[in-house]
Amino acid sequence: MRRTALITGATSGFGESAAHAFVRAGWRVIATGRRAERLDALVETLGADNVHPAAFDVRDEAAYNRAHLPGAKSLPFEEIEGRLAELYMLPGQPALYDRSGDKTKELAQKMEEQGTPVAFLEGGILAWEAEGLPVERP
Repeated sequence: MRRTALITGATSGFGESAAHAFVRAGWRVIATGRRAERLDALVETLGADNVHPAAFDVRDEAAYNRAHLPGAKSLPFEEIEGRLAELYMLPGQPALYDRSGDKTKELAQKMEEQGTPVAFLEGGILAWEAEGLPVERP
């Protein structure tokens, strides 16, 4: 299984350096930052298979509001088909996640078959938290 790092502030300084280091070490990076053009450049430099410029939580709104990955946006599973334009407008492949990774793994495979490649977080937010990685609790 390929490990995943979430890097906030990946568009400059330490965050950008960390993104490069993680990719060189074979990790996949979910990157957030304030400057869209720099996220585009990061994806172009490190490759769309390695850097995913956004994370989307496909759980329902209530679950998202309890806890989510830092910088993640809510895109409930049942709304994805009606909001595909949001995914198309992003540089590189967005990363989807749910509670345990099961739904997003199936969804990623289905979307790949339909010509819309997306990444998914293996093990979902449960695995993320089990690794001691940060979550936002509004």
